[in-house]
Amino acid sequence: MRLIYIKLTLMALFFASSYPLGRYVAHFEAPSVVVFIRLFAGFLALVAIAHHCGQLKMKITLQKFLRLSFLSLSGFCFHNYLIFKALGHAQANVGAVINGAIPIIVTVLDFLLFGRRLSGLAVFGVVLAFVGTAVVVSHGSFRDFLNGQIGYGEIMFLVAAFGWSAFTIGSRELFQSISPLTVMTYAALVALLLLLPAVLLNTETLIAIVSDPKALLLISVQGVLSVSFGFVWFNEGVKRIGVANASVYLNLVPVFGVILSAIMLSEIPDRPLLLGGAMVVIALLIVTRTQAAR
Repeated sequence: MRLIYIKLTLMALFFASSYPLGRYVAHFEAPSVVVFIRLFAGFLALVAIAHHCGQLKMKITLQKFLRLSFLSLSGFCFHNYLIFKALGHAQANVGAVINGAIPIIVTVLDFLLFGRRLSGLAVFGVVLAFVGTAVVVSHGSFRDFLNGQIGYGEIMFLVAAFGWSAFTIGSRELFQSISPLTVMTYAALVALLLLLPAVLLNTETLIAIVSDPKALLLISVQGVLSVSFGFVWFNEGVKRIGVANASVYLNLVPVFGVILSAIMLSEIPDRPLLLGGAMVVIALLIVTRTQAAR
């Protein structure tokens, strides 16, 4: 049982590593190519794992294809592209904290779209997360936040968070009828096909990355760790200890994101980031626990 907690901790670490990686390769100025290479490496690992588990085959109907396409667009394409695009304009630690609020966005969308009730404590958590995110986005200047004076990268981080929130909500029904591993494998394949035209328009960047062994290795390894192992271990955690307990480990993503950015990129977090980040993490703990108790 102890092994699953180690896997879930590593899962959060793998997810968090996306932010310093994106910042490191931002100079290539072609996020679509980086996302494609990263996803391709992760896809190959997913295929191998799905085949090993006997979960590779799936009967594709038009309805399933449309749902897979939605997941591919909202999660792998929209979310990932904007994240890596934003990392060319904003610090990695800022992105890690902003996107750490995704579970809060999912909770709010559940309330608005499906009428899922929120307890008073959950509402407090949502408000706390909003304030914390505002502190991070505005770098501590609420006047700039209220006046709409937010950085380009910060805006893209916020929009990207809604992309993965849509993926989370849109995947629920499929995950109930089909193995999550199978769904993710096919969704990754569809995403690769959707990203291919953008990659073909940036062949020079593709050649530049492939010709850079260090960059290619980092992108590929991070893709395998986050896209495949991170996802597989999270779902293993859901089966072993329940979705509520497994989801708690997602709260480590912004924490690890800030730590990795400091170690790998020398991004020293300022006071607004530490304050806002702490508020977001506390809010995540409140909301995930109160929602799980319902």
